[in-house]
Amino acid sequence: MILLTGFEPFGGDTHNPSAAIAQALESEQVAVRILPVDGARIQNALESAIAQTKPQALLMLGLARGQHRFALEKVAVNWLEYRIADNAGRIHNGQKILLEQPEALFSSLPFEAILHNLQAAQIPCQTSFSAGAFLCNQVFYLARALYPNLPSGFMHLPSDETLALHKSEPFLPLEYQKKAVQVVLGTILADLARDA
Repeated sequence: MILLTGFEPFGGDTHNPSAAIAQALESEQVAVRILPVDGARIQNALESAIAQTKPQALLMLGLARGQHRFALEKVAVNWLEYRIADNAGRIHNGQKILLEQPEALFSSLPFEAILHNLQAAQIPCQTSFSAGAFLCNQVFYLARALYPNLPSGFMHLPSDETLALHKSEPFLPLEYQKKAVQVVLGTILADLARDA
């Protein structure tokens, strides 16, 4: 079973496609949790989600406004530097996520297979080597550091039509984004079945 996470809205928005997509894809094989955009609460939220669901793999989704393709995040860095305040009004100007832990940790999902299957489905995607220094990178790093034996990784999504309605920005329709995430989930499930 896969744990699929999204984030609540942030930055003044009332909608986050990562949450909408995760909730739409919940099934017997996919447990879903929506995480807070709150740096002080995110570790407890992640730990609770994993304790409750006991997943075999973890796929985390987040929003990257201004992008016109999906970004598979290759690496999480042990660093916080929020460019905007989180939903609790907190700013970090530069500090480690976890002391005495590696500077960076890599995705442990079947990365190349996911990328290949997305490209084979003609879904616009790219490998990214920076998940930023906000909550997306923070939860990605926490997952890799705290659960080293749990296959886990992060995928950034573009805006959808709801977010683009009042702002001129690149977007991909929510239904199209759901199909892309389904490809990723299917690849992870197939990889788990091979290892079973």
